[in-house]
Amino acid sequence: MSYVNTIISLSSDEKTFVKTFIEQLTAADSKITCDTDIDEQFSDTKNTPEFTVNFGTNCKIIFTRNGVLSTAAANYKIVVKINDTQYGNVFSIGYSQTALAQTAVAVRVWKFIVAANESSVYIALGSYSNTMPNSASLSFISIAESGFSAATVTTNAAAVSSNFYGTNTGNIGNTYNFANRLLYNADDGKTEIIKNKALLNDTNKVMEISGLYDCSNMPVYTYVEIDGSKYFTLSANTLMPVD
Repeated sequence: MSYVNTIISLSSDEKTFVKTFIEQLTAADSKITCDTDIDEQFSDTKNTPEFTVNFGTNCKIIFTRNGVLSTAAANYKIVVKINDTQYGNVFSIGYSQTALAQTAVAVRVWKFIVAANESSVYIALGSYSNTMPNSASLSFISIAESGFSAATVTTNAAAVSSNFYGTNTGNIGNTYNFANRLLYNADDGKTEIIKNKALLNDTNKVMEISGLYDCSNMPVYTYVEIDGSKYFTLSANTLMPVD
């Protein structure tokens, strides 16, 4: 389990910066891997570097430089593919107010949040100017449990409220959403928790996801400790255990 909220700020050339970002992102959770040889992507100035971060369960985030290496660039375009289908818009993360040559040694900044446990991983990615995760360039959640997996992507930091797209054999093409079963503050002032979250297909309950919890109203996007356990609040009524 993990919770990482970090700013990658490095005075370096672009390749070193990208490699450092990928190393820190993949180190945040073992489910996150990189499918790309970054050195190879930066070996030819005529190339437009592209690198793929894989979350397993048929979910990938693809970063593409906004221009070939022989030109200056200030950002990378991002697409999310679920079951090899692109979801959402083409997003962008910028690391400078001005375009930089890839060989320039300059301060480049990206931000990210990862909250993860055995069955779920949440990530928010942002530019140097983003306030995380509220103004993140994109947010993404992947869940996998008992042979079932699904994922979603959104510009809304509370991705858990979006439609989830099935990713395992047998449910590709199906869409799901979570029910909130606690929509009130507990009378005694304590946070009330149901230690699972009901996943629905239309209005029919499919299964209980144990990696996400229902809770009474909480501040959103907060790392909290309740009765000795640590959580990240994905929405006012959704906790992700991270310890």
